[in-house]
Amino acid sequence: AIYHFVACPSFWLVLILILVAAGMPHFVLKLIKQQFRPSDVQIAREMEKNLKPYHLSIASLESTVNSNSFRRS
Repeated sequence: AIYHFVACPSFWLVLILILVAAGMPHFVLKLIKQQFRPSDVQIAREMEKNLKPYHLSIASLESTVNSNSFRRS
């Protein structure tokens, strides 16, 4: 009897859909928790991620200002 079900592609599709549906509450709750009550580590990671472009733009600006292209003859 089980061999008949395993041979059908719809069995595998339903099995995958059940596994995805069973895992969804965990990921949805984790996402909600991260959005509304982030941990200190998550806050620090986001601050570091958001500050990197600022530091890079300051470094490139300083190198541009200190280059010879702005010197007067």
